[in-house]
Amino acid sequence: MDKLYHKMEKNLASARQQIEYQQEIINRQSEQLELYREIQKNLESSIEKIDEYKEKQKKEIRHLADVIVTQAIQNADLIINDALSQSKDANLEYTVLEKNLNTYKKRMREILEEQMKFLDQLN
Repeated sequence: MDKLYHKMEKNLASARQQIEYQQEIINRQSEQLELYREIQKNLESSIEKIDEYKEKQKKEIRHLADVIVTQAIQNADLIINDALSQSKDANLEYTVLEKNLNTYKKRMREILEEQMKFLDQLN
């Protein structure tokens, strides 16, 4: 019976060692699992921050594009208004020059006609 008792005691001790060994493995794997969960949590947080940053950059780029388009439209309006003003000025100047030319021609005709009358009287 002592042999059987020693054998059972030996088996029990071996089983305890096996259980302790497996418990150590379970503990290490639990620690690794917790580490992996922490890594996953950090990765998800990083992805979330990247997505937030990406959205912020998109909004800033859209705003900048809107500002550029608005400025381009304003500049185009200024250029068009300036061109229209210059065109009006040129048309006005042309009209004044044309009027002066007609006045000059008329005056020259009058002078020439007077000169012709004068020449005719000399004859």
